[in-house]
Amino acid sequence: HYPSLNIYGHADGVFGDYVVELKGIGKASFLKLRKPLKEHVRQVLCYMIALNIPRAIFVYLCRDDGEMQEFHIAYDHEIFMEVVRRIGVVEGYIARGELPPADAPDYRCKACKYEYACKPYNIR
Repeated sequence: HYPSLNIYGHADGVFGDYVVELKGIGKASFLKLRKPLKEHVRQVLCYMIALNIPRAIFVYLCRDDGEMQEFHIAYDHEIFMEVVRRIGVVEGYIARGELPPADAPDYRCKACKYEYACKPYNIR
């Protein structure tokens, strides 16, 4: 829990002085992977701050064939500040009782419990 940012989450693990994050992705995305996805980096930076650990390891597992790729990153303050700013924007919408504009790719909307509010015509 990171109360000053009003967020909650947990790392998949800690190994020595590394935060460890495990991610499963499909074959098409796995084949294009050259570095950790930016949304995953944003997530892990929060764990790095909360745990006071300056490095992280991402392990991406291809769901289709079990192949793995590993990436190491160091804490990036600039990206973390983007996260802080984004949280502030969301909290502003919450304080005003407004729904923020949808900014996630459509495939993510299908898994969101608030899809009905953003895209009422997509109710399943």
